[in-house]
Amino acid sequence: MTASRPDDRWQRAGRDRIADVVDVPFLFRTFVAILPLLHSNVDQNIKTRRTLSRTIRSIAAAVKTPAENGPTPGLDFIRTIVAEDLEAGLHGGRVVTRFPPEPNGYLHIGHATAVCLNFNVALENGGVCHLRFDDTNPETEDIRYVRSITEDVRWLGFDWGEHLYYASDCFEQMYGFAEHLIREGKAYVESASEDEIRDARGSVTEPGSPTPSRSRSVEENLDLFRRMRAGEFPDGTHVLRAKIDLASPNMLLRDPVLYRIRHAHHYRTGDEWCIYPLYDWAHPIEDAIECVTHSICTLEFETHRPLYNWVVENIPVGCRPHQYEFARRNLEHTVMSKRKLLELVEGGYVDSWDDPRMPTVAGLRRRGVTPEAIRTFADLAGVGKTENRIDIGKLEFAIRDDLNQRVPRVLCVLRPLKVVITNFPEGEVEHLEAPYYPRDVPREGSRVVPFTRTIYIEREDFQEDPPSGYHRLAPGNEVRLRYAYVIRCDEVIRDERGGIAELRCTYDRATRGGKTEGRTVKGTIHWVSADHSVECEVRLYDRLFLVPDPEEAGEAWKETLNPESLVVIHGARIEPSVREDPPNTRYQFERLGYFWRDPIDSESEAMVFNRTVMLRDTWVKQGEAAEELPTKPKAEVRVERHAETSTSAPEPERSAALEARRERYVRELGVGDAEGEIITREDATAELFETAIATGATPRTLANWIVHEVPREAGERALSELPFGGQELGRLVVLLEDGTLSSSAGRDVLAEMTTRGGAPDEIVERRGLHQISDPEKLGLLVDEVIAQNAKKAAEYRDGRTGLLGFFVGQVMRKTGGRANPEVASKLLESRLR
Repeated sequence: MTASRPDDRWQRAGRDRIADVVDVPFLFRTFVAILPLLHSNVDQNIKTRRTLSRTIRSIAAAVKTPAENGPTPGLDFIRTIVAEDLEAGLHGGRVVTRFPPEPNGYLHIGHATAVCLNFNVALENGGVCHLRFDDTNPETEDIRYVRSITEDVRWLGFDWGEHLYYASDCFEQMYGFAEHLIREGKAYVESASEDEIRDARGSVTEPGSPTPSRSRSVEENLDLFRRMRAGEFPDGTHVLRAKIDLASPNMLLRDPVLYRIRHAHHYRTGDEWCIYPLYDWAHPIEDAIECVTHSICTLEFETHRPLYNWVVENIPVGCRPHQYEFARRNLEHTVMSKRKLLELVEGGYVDSWDDPRMPTVAGLRRRGVTPEAIRTFADLAGVGKTENRIDIGKLEFAIRDDLNQRVPRVLCVLRPLKVVITNFPEGEVEHLEAPYYPRDVPREGSRVVPFTRTIYIEREDFQEDPPSGYHRLAPGNEVRLRYAYVIRCDEVIRDERGGIAELRCTYDRATRGGKTEGRTVKGTIHWVSADHSVECEVRLYDRLFLVPDPEEAGEAWKETLNPESLVVIHGARIEPSVREDPPNTRYQFERLGYFWRDPIDSESEAMVFNRTVMLRDTWVKQGEAAEELPTKPKAEVRVERHAETSTSAPEPERSAALEARRERYVRELGVGDAEGEIITREDATAELFETAIATGATPRTLANWIVHEVPREAGERALSELPFGGQELGRLVVLLEDGTLSSSAGRDVLAEMTTRGGAPDEIVERRGLHQISDPEKLGLLVDEVIAQNAKKAAEYRDGRTGLLGFFVGQVMRKTGGRANPEVASKLLESRLR
């Protein structure tokens, strides 16, 4: 049945049937809400126009069909505000944001997500983002922090162009605005002490009372303020206060302090100034001078917004910025307070600000994390209004997901155990070709791995008396050597103390490359040649704190430090192919994790590798992890030599049936090695995969969704608790593969399936998520977008080809995310020539 046009519905409804089409009470309440705004003197124009814009859209939505009424995907509340402002024609159609760090410390991961938010909001809307240093406190700020912050923002992938600003460059203007307030009778010099000012402010239940200074004349205030600037008074003698409302329910409006005397050397202005503005005075002025349109702050500044508005309304400046607040992102298993991070550095609990255990951007960079992974994490963390702690697993997932697609795989043995292959000729070397990337990573390349009579394996990959279900090397057991042969342990050689010194094994020459026709070999382990491998140092970094929220321990927060947040292993052995690679190279050490060759400590022939992230999350539930706190307060470094026994937990073993499935998935169905291993760890996951492939979904794509997408939506829930099964998941993958859905729309469908269940086809139909791939239909929308952005189209044709992303984003927004981005990009490229 064809849906009627909205105007047909209005005509058919008639005057007496309008309530069947539109929620009249809702519209009435909305228009009533507008009336008081017409008489308000606070943000009148902004609020009225934005509310009118929402009202018009509400009317339009009221007459749409249910399929048209779905939410616009991908817009958080900040981006929704920006979109509404642009639609309402506010700020002349401009979007200007800013990232305003104080140069008194290093940026951490929370700052990094704010960088991403501010720069991306501007970029997505064709605007600019300013980098501004709020350097109003000379006692804590330093040029070295300025350098580190600019380096970090650039490393994250953002460029502020010509828009680099300092609060200290505006000191003269700020001072002029302060004199303006004094002349207007809206500020005065206060001579009471700090305690007297606090007492006179009153409480939440009692209004404040004026001090004698509040009644000073304009002339006296100007004289005192100028003498404050001239340096006549010592610190603490006077302050400048705004004269607002001592009875205001908002304590911040009870005559807040704007300036204080500080005889301190400033890293940029030297000794030119001895009075410095407070943040609540400097921040809105800087935004107004720079004509910032959307001043995005964290939630603790929400109560400061009335003061922010008061300042911009009472100074003679043309632009009227507006402040919006979002909840800061607090990450589990670390601390974000600059004060506490400084304590860790100065107390020797970590080596420096760029210690790879630190949550600083410098620390993450030194650990080997890429800027792309941090930007992905910022997207995963989202933008909200409620304070919460973000699972550190989200950051680790983003890091793994990024490195999985970019780094080569190599072999490294951390704690070597010597193995002599007795039936391999002495002095002979066999060169085996090994791919750098698994089949599910779209990269090519291989290297030669030397195989010799004597090799090293991981000490933990051998047990003399193995438990039931153990599939690695043991006396009389066979195991597959990665890329090489099947070997069997025949003899254990002990040293003079009774410890295991070496193993004597034999190899089966017919099993080269792992072929095991006629028998099942369940375990695969990694190895390196004893003669050709290179000795290296490996640093195993882990979470800095044992508990998710160290702040809950109060003053004892340092007692929750993880005593094994760093384990240093000397005498590890790595395959020789990495010898010529430069520092900064990242790898996956097979079966061990992702690693990065430290560019600072890897000098000449020395090789030092930092573990960036483990292959999987091995941490137990936080309640179990925090049962006992460490007895040592420091995050001490544990050092191991190659002969020491590993303390790592053994890799979980599969049943014979699951191992057979893994072999079939990888060898016959083309599933990647890593994905095949993960989906056959448990029967439930393997059954989900088996049921799903029966729908016709490509096994490799399906495995990727089970491994990477389903856990993201499922969270802590087990597969049995999800309201969908393999049939629904398989059908979703089919819709992705046949072009019915884009990847982003597919994730939206999976999110709904995870929450409420339902058939993918029904969800797609109800929400109107069909991907638009028809060039003719999409071409009309592309033409509309180009026509609506003629100025940017001209800039693109003049050489600003980076604007292509902006145009693709506009097409995606116009279609509610349903446009095929590849088709849209090709159409835009051809029509923008």
